[in-house]
Parts: sequence; C-alpha cells; structure tokens
Amino acid sequence: MAAASAAGLVLAGTLVWAAVREPALTADPDPSTVTATAPLDEEAGYDAVYAALEDIWRLQERDSGGSFLERLFGGGNAANDGFALATEEGSGAGAPDTGTTPLLGDSWGADYTGTNVQVEGIDEGDIVKTDGETIFVHSNGYISLVKADGADSTVITRIDVSRHSLWPGDVQGTTAVNNMMIQDNVLAVLVQRYPDNWDEDGNSLLGAPSNDALVLFYDVSDPTAPELLNSLGQDGEFRTARLQDGILYLVSTYWVPEKDQTDPAEPASFAPCLTRNGKETVMPMSDIVIWEQPQQTQYVVVSAVSMENQERIGQEAFLGGAETVYMSPENLYLTSARWNGEGVTAVEKAFGIDSDSNITTSYAIRLSLDSGELSLAAQGAFPGTPVNQFALDEFEGHLRVATTVMSTGGWEPTRSALYILDQDLAPVGEIEELATDESVQSVRFVGAVGYVVTFRQTDPLFAIDLTDPAAPRVMSALKIPGFSAYLHPWSGEELLGLGYAGDEMGLTGGLKLSMFDVADPFDVTEDASMNVRYDESPALWDHHAILVEPERGFIGFPVTSWGQYEVEQTDEEKLKSVEDGPSDLYIPEVGPTVRYVVYDYSAGAGFSARGHLNLSWIVDYDTSTVRGLRIGQFLYVCGPTGVGVWEIESLEYVGQVTLPRPPTVSDLIGPTPEEVG
Repeated sequence: MAAASAAGLVLAGTLVWAAVREPALTADPDPSTVTATAPLDEEAGYDAVYAALEDIWRLQERDSGGSFLERLFGGGNAANDGFALATEEGSGAGAPDTGTTPLLGDSWGADYTGTNVQVEGIDEGDIVKTDGETIFVHSNGYISLVKADGADSTVITRIDVSRHSLWPGDVQGTTAVNNMMIQDNVLAVLVQRYPDNWDEDGNSLLGAPSNDALVLFYDVSDPTAPELLNSLGQDGEFRTARLQDGILYLVSTYWVPEKDQTDPAEPASFAPCLTRNGKETVMPMSDIVIWEQPQQTQYVVVSAVSMENQERIGQEAFLGGAETVYMSPENLYLTSARWNGEGVTAVEKAFGIDSDSNITTSYAIRLSLDSGELSLAAQGAFPGTPVNQFALDEFEGHLRVATTVMSTGGWEPTRSALYILDQDLAPVGEIEELATDESVQSVRFVGAVGYVVTFRQTDPLFAIDLTDPAAPRVMSALKIPGFSAYLHPWSGEELLGLGYAGDEMGLTGGLKLSMFDVADPFDVTEDASMNVRYDESPALWDHHAILVEPERGFIGFPVTSWGQYEVEQTDEEKLKSVEDGPSDLYIPEVGPTVRYVVYDYSAGAGFSARGHLNLSWIVDYDTSTVRGLRIGQFLYVCGPTGVGVWEIESLEYVGQVTLPRPPTVSDLIGPTPEEVG
C-alpha cells in the first residue's frame, strides 16, 4: 500500500492520527490517544487476520444470533415541525448556483446514450452497453453483439462467456454475467462464478474455492470475431464497477467461510485471493486493512485495472465489509453500518460519537485513487446509514452524506439528517434533524445544493444550501402525497422525480412522474406530474434502468403491472409492437404485464405519454434486465431474448432482433466465439 496521507503517520503498523479537526458535534477527545484502522504489520503475518476473525466468531457465538448494543451517537434537539427552514423568504436571494449536470456515462457529446450514471465522467457497469455502433447485450449466458442499424439491426456474433469462465481443474460450478464495460474496443465482462462447494453428504468442503468475481477482457475491434485477451479475478461477489480515464475499478464482497472450514495455516482459506488467467495468489498482507472492531467476517475487495493492458494496478481489502460504495473523480468511499459491536471505537470517539445515546452510526473510509494506485487516505464515522450511493457526494473537498438515523432499541424516533465531512472525514457541519419519524427515500446533490426526499405520509422534498460546509441550511421543504424514489437533474431550474403516487394518509399505489421547479430553492414547487398506471419499475431502485434525455424531452423506463389498468389513448398513440398487434395503452391482460413506457416533457405542456411498448416477447414479468438506449434516430429496447427497434420521434416500430437461446451443455464445449458468426 502507498504511504498514509497527511492525516496520519504509520508507526509500527498502526495508523496514529496526528491531527483531528475539532468536531462540530460534541467535545473532542485528545486526538493523540486515538488509534485508527491501519494496514497490517507484515511481520505479524496472516496470524493477525485470523486473530481478528476469531474475535468476530467469538462475539457471534456469544451473541447466539441476536445483536449487541449498536453504535451510539450523541442525540440532537428535535425541531417542533420536524425541520427548520432558513430565514430567507421566497425571493431566492442568496440562493446557491446549481448549474446543469449531464449524466450520459461515457457517451457525453456523442450521438448515442450511454449508461445513466451518478457522476459525470465516471461510467458504471451495466448489463447492456454500446459504443454507438454495436450493442452488447447479456443474453442467457452469452454476450450478444448486435449491429445497431435500425430496421437492419442483426446479431453479429456472440461471446460464450460460460465457456471462458469455467473453473480450473475438476471444480464444478455455475456462472452468471454481472455487468459489462466498454472502452476503446476493449469489452470487460464481469462474471460471477459459483462453485459447488459441497460433498455428497451436503457438507461444505474445506479448501474448496469461494465465490469468484472474474473479469474477462475481449478485443472487439472486429465485432465479428471477439478475441479473449486476459482474465482477472478476485474473491467474493461483485458489488459494483466504475470506469474512469481508462482505469476499471472493481468492488466485491467476500464472506469468509465458517470457522471450521478455515485453516489458520492456510491464508487462502480466510484471506482474499486474486487470480490472473487462472493462477491464484493470496492478497499481500500490506494490502489488507481491518476495520476497528470489525463486526462481520466479510471483506470488501477493491481492485484497479488498466483497460488498455488488462493488468492490475492496485488492490485493497477491508475486513469488516461495506454496504455503500461511492466514487468521485479523486476518491472511492466505502461505508459500513455499525452493528453488533462491543463499545464505541476509537475512531467514533474521535468524531464525537459516544455511548450515551442509542442511535445507529456508519463507519467510513476514503481511498485515494491516484490513477489506480489505491491507498487508505482517511477514515471517520457519522450518524445513521445512507440509503444508496446517491446519498454520498464529494464537492470542493467535502463529503456530504444524507442519512436515516434509527434508534437501536426503539427509544428514540427515526430521523433523517445530513452531515458534511472534510477530506480527513472529520465532521464540519450538520443538520441533525431534517424530519422526525421519516426516513430518507432519495437524494441528489447538484453543485452546492442537496435535494433530499423523506417519507412518512407525505413527500417532503428538501432543498438544502451547502455553500458553507460548516453551516448547511434548509431553504424549503415541499410536501406532496407519495414520494420520489429517484431524482435526476433535468436542467439548472428543474429536477425530475420518479416514485410512487400516494394520498394524504400515506398510502401509496402506482407510479408517478414529477417535475420540480427548483429555480428558486427557497420556494420549490411541483410544476408538473403524471400518474404512471403500473405497479413497479426497476428504475425506482436501479438508476441504470431509466433513460433520460432532457435536450429531447425524453424519458423511458420499463414497468410491470400485476392487474388491469385503463390508460387513455389516442389513435396516434396506438403504436406497433412485434407480433401481437398494436401495443395499445389499454392493458387487457390479467396478471403481470410488462411495458417500456415513453414520456415527453416540456416546460409549457408538462408530461405526455408517448407510448407503452409491448415487452412480452423480450422478457417475462421481471423487467430488471430491460434497458433502453438511443443510437442516432432509433430507440433500442434490450432484454434477455430480444432487442426491439423504434424510430425515436414517432415511436414507429421498425424491427426486432431475436437473441440466442440459453446455453446447453454442448454449448459449453462447443465452438469458440470466433467460430460462431
């Protein structure tokens, strides 16, 4: 590992914080006494790792399946109405500048849409990718390469991922594609391998391989003949992947086997392993870090890999796990909820967290990226837990985090909060109580403004001024029925919301699109809304499933209905589907109905339903694998068994591509990708 940052000094294998910023929350203990998480002392050998695991196992045995007192934080004062507004009135004077954020993955400036991402310039792995000419679709164990040519679109070839990801030797198991990345004619396919770790009596085998996260790199410069270049792997299950400036960042979580399935003399049985073209090595001790007082026998494993030469640049592993991963252009942040602990850690004490109250906290670390040279740069803690990656955001040297703070014993009401930390992850500012008895549902940070949606009976959309990190302030709080589960910057003056419709009693039913006017953050309003008469959409929890093009006024996402709804339809909206006639907006089926819905939005007219495209030939009831993308003048809707093509403006159906059937045993030993074609 690289040397520690200026925040601390490595002394005898222990990271000792030399300076801790005075926290804004409570009194600061003597920082000279604080010992934090650190790289392991290589002289101690892997025995130090096993000793930490034994401590966790001992606590788990004592706990007998329950949980100890969870991490605690000094309480705050509840506001009378659940939140307090800034003193400025609705003129908008002093409002921060939000600007506009393009979020088109690696396709910004091109005539096609990439994966919907959180941070401009940082691509995210997904099950469908395109380079503007070829669409790469995960299809039943294969990667199908589809020539994107409107009505003449066709399958060029397919990559037999199952064949290329077989376990070495006589190990048996299964494989599944997790997601993909594409850059400069190099396709990275992230594959999850699950070995059969059981003997004939159903017992786990000591020394059997663990779940393996494998990356297969292909040269697709000639899409008719993909060539396997290299394969790299790491223990665990893929959590996420990011791609920036030619560096692929891979994050997996690796659960250590049960104690009786490990051997202290065999580090590979309890420490993460890395592979290159099937050759396995145990992660170096210098790259293993142990959370202070780790609470679960889980590592989070991070690798940085060059897309150009497919070689690993850096790696880190953290014993203690992590639930939330967020990446900025300079740093990777990992957070872990503090459960089942035995007292407050030194890091928590350093940041004002004590044992006099009863609320949950999260432990956090910052990894410096440095072009793939990963290094532990800082660590800290904050109250509550983030809802997802969008709850974290780095801006001008500060990390902003929106959290839900829960009482571990039910003694205090749930509250939503916001905290700002510096680069040392020391607290700088906070809003300890956005709302009482309300949890955070969605978050979006746009420049110096944070938008946070909480929910109990109605949807308060908070607009928060973060211009001064030491003094964040709520500018307005819009209350409407239902809540937005996903927020997307539409323009500098508008914010798109997708969520659930609801009533004043807090009951939700069906989906809803909202467009919020945020031009005056002291007076945010809902300018337009439309009920989407379906029951669910993967876009509510997976932002990769929604296609948003503000410059075209275009919104598209897959939906599922479990009953019957009648949706008004004009003759012009009767859109052609694939083999079963018009995809009308009356849904006659009883039971699961799947559609890809397309909406237009303009500031004057609001939302309008352009079409509900039939997906029954592409996917069954599970629309989580459906993606829409635009290439030129065509909309391509991709699913496990096919790709439908519509003209983007008229939504006139122009063609379809049928994808290969699921692989059979003969496929696994059959022709190479070069022979398929």
